[in-house]
Amino acid sequence: MEQLRLSTREFVELGGTEKQKASYEKTNKLKTDTKKSIKRKLEKTYEIEEVKEGKSIVYLLTKRSEPVLDNYEDCMEVILCSLLAESPNNTLTITTSTLMEQMGVVNERYNYVKRLSKENKEEFCDRNGIMLRNFNLICNDSTLKNKVNYTLENLEKRRVCRIEKAYRISYCIETYNGDEVVNIEHRTHIPSNFIIDAILEQEHEYISHLGEKATMADVIRSGNYINLRQTINLKLKDLIETEIYKSISHKLKDNQTIKMNFFYTAKVITTTKKILDLESKKNYFQKAVKTLNQISVDTMNDKISSDKGAVKKIENFEDVIRYREDGIKIVKLLIKK
Repeated sequence: MEQLRLSTREFVELGGTEKQKASYEKTNKLKTDTKKSIKRKLEKTYEIEEVKEGKSIVYLLTKRSEPVLDNYEDCMEVILCSLLAESPNNTLTITTSTLMEQMGVVNERYNYVKRLSKENKEEFCDRNGIMLRNFNLICNDSTLKNKVNYTLENLEKRRVCRIEKAYRISYCIETYNGDEVVNIEHRTHIPSNFIIDAILEQEHEYISHLGEKATMADVIRSGNYINLRQTINLKLKDLIETEIYKSISHKLKDNQTIKMNFFYTAKVITTTKKILDLESKKNYFQKAVKTLNQISVDTMNDKISSDKGAVKKIENFEDVIRYREDGIKIVKLLIKK
């Protein structure tokens, strides 16, 4: 396998930042912290061996057959570019929750179970020996979602992609035979600015009740996000159905009617063919998904074992132990693939 033989100057040129290169040019010395930083970066692609030759150090770099994928950003970059390459116009319109599932951050049961009714969640917990309180504490935790959003922001800053927020409406067309529904066709509506403004006003009104400086993050932390969505869906149902009806009424048959399900926010993630061509070398999709899932499992296990915020809500030591035991079960059931 081809091996690179680099002097210290060449080593810095290959893997250093502009600031690190300028520092080396000025002092002709490689600081210990700088060397560690450059090695961490290059070790994802190369196996590195340092050889002392007289008073000098020579760096022998052998290219790995596969790169090291050991963090959110590296894994998500590979996966996201693979998803975009398979999407029409290299554009993906998707919710964060669905993206988490497709990337392997959580398994296919996670979103399904989180969306169950209260009664069905209780049944799920009873069946798996989990306290409902612990289930809610852990499943309402936003650690993994925050990591995904933060990483997407970093990928956008690096111009791997461009991300915009978009509102969408889920609705269905019901076909009747007499009084019986014989077919349901699910569709997505892109709302007008009028509807988007109405949603924004309702969100503002709801959030304001939590305090003058409250944000959407406070709604999520308080466990009221689903209630917010349900409240707005109910208040705007007639308005939204009227808009959808106007847009498709000429296509409806006499025995068909529309029914709004809910509004949701999605990410519109897009990139260019040129960027995807440059990224196509990173074709380690399955490895990235598997690695990202294991990182997510480790992240949640660590969070559960040291979650001071959740522990404050639990009254006694025995319940703290139970919380951590239930946490391990939930991670195995809903996150581990």
